[in-house]
Amino acid sequence: MTVHGSRRGTTAIPETCPHCGSRLKTWRVPDGTSWEEPTFLACFNDDCSYYVDGWTWMWEQFGQRASYRFAVNPRHGGTLMIPVWSAEATRGQIVDEAGEATRYERPDRQHPVRTA
Repeated sequence: MTVHGSRRGTTAIPETCPHCGSRLKTWRVPDGTSWEEPTFLACFNDDCSYYVDGWTWMWEQFGQRASYRFAVNPRHGGTLMIPVWSAEATRGQIVDEAGEATRYERPDRQHPVRTA
């Protein structure tokens, strides 16, 4: 965990996803959003239960073929979800250690909505 100081004390910022244990990646917030931070830390593991179960939840609650990815605001440690409409959605915003966007290779599978 990374520890960040603030006026309220220190906040431990997780470096791994609490749902799957994958290392969080730096994700550049797209222009035109209401988020004020330039980057978040996000989970891009396509097998993460948060992401996988999100497809079913969004379909059952809203009739939408969408999901979400777990994310953390690195400034204060608050958690949030990044909405996605496909496995490759928003991956172009992942940045590597040098601050460059990474290339995403599309897997040959899709995440179907589970029905009970």
